[in-house]
This record gives sequence, C-alpha cells and structure tokens, in this order.
Amino acid sequence: MEPKTIQSSSDESLPSSKSFPVGGSSLPKRQKVEEEEDDKESSDVSVAELMEAGKELTPKAETPFDPDEDEGYQRLLKKVTDSEGFDLDEDPPMEYIFAGFRLVRVHLNNPYHAGHARIVRSCIDFAIKKQSERLTYVDTVSANVMVEVGHIYFITFRARDSSSQVKTYQAEVSSGLWDEMDVKIFREKKP
Repeated sequence: MEPKTIQSSSDESLPSSKSFPVGGSSLPKRQKVEEEEDDKESSDVSVAELMEAGKELTPKAETPFDPDEDEGYQRLLKKVTDSEGFDLDEDPPMEYIFAGFRLVRVHLNNPYHAGHARIVRSCIDFAIKKQSERLTYVDTVSANVMVEVGHIYFITFRARDSSSQVKTYQAEVSSGLWDEMDVKIFREKKP
C-alpha cells in the first residue's frame, strides 16, 4: 500500500508518513499494520516482559497525604496561625502546598524572587505612608506571600521612628490585580 501524498501549492508531493519536528525532536514514522501483525507474537512476549519489569520499578502505593494527620503540617500551620502569617522560617514541602497551604516565603536576595522583592518594598513604602507616625525605612527582615486574588504580603521590617530609634514593624498588605494596595495590619512587632 502506497503512502498518500499531499499536494502543496508549489506542486511538490509530500508523503504523509514523513516525520515532522515537534519540540526539538521528530515523531517516528508510523509502522504499517501488516508489520505489526507479523511481529504480534514476539511483541506480546516483550510487552509482558516490560510490564513485569515495570512492576519492579513502580513505587509502592503510598497512602494519600492527609494534612489533618501530618504532625509537620499541623506544627507549621499552628506557627503561622499564631503569628498571623508573619513567622514562616522554612519553605513548606510541596505536599503541603498541594493540600492547600498557600503561604510561602519570599527569598529577598534570590534573583528568581526579584519581582516579589520589589513589590515587598513597594508595600512597605505604601504602609509607612498610611501611618500617622513618621517612619524611615531601614531594611526588610522577612516577607511571606499568599496567593489570593492578587497577593497578600506578610512583611516584617525595621524602620527608624521620629526619635531616631530603630524598631521592628509588621505589615499585612494586599496587592491586587490592578496594582491597588490595602494595609490590613500595621503594628510594631510583638516581643
């Protein structure tokens, strides 16, 4: 059986079984049905062997992750809840995130988090402007972010007050989809 050909506008004939590049590789040519039927007995054996070998390589089924039963998840959740989102000193494992734990640390000195670091600084400036007390930003201690509709930042930073004393403050600032910001919490950090 001859492969079908496709006529292009330049009257060149292209075989339909030609491999086309996809994502840097090419798809293999389709084998003829007759060749598959001829090799059926030998391929059954190799498929069975492959399936048996695959059973050995397949990891044993684990019980699904249950955040209510996981001590580490509960400990981290309690710490974050008690601090109102400000104290997260470790990155949560992926299974926690898949289970609905949405708060993650912003690594302020990591180039991959540079966008968040800039937004954190904008949130701090915005929060300071909203306060009646005159403060001068000194540095950022830590920042966590929760993805909602936009982002909610939980920021701990140091600022100099009007008496030139450096104090540590916390601000919860939501940064919406259209660059609007809202300060939910602004306070001196609890000892």
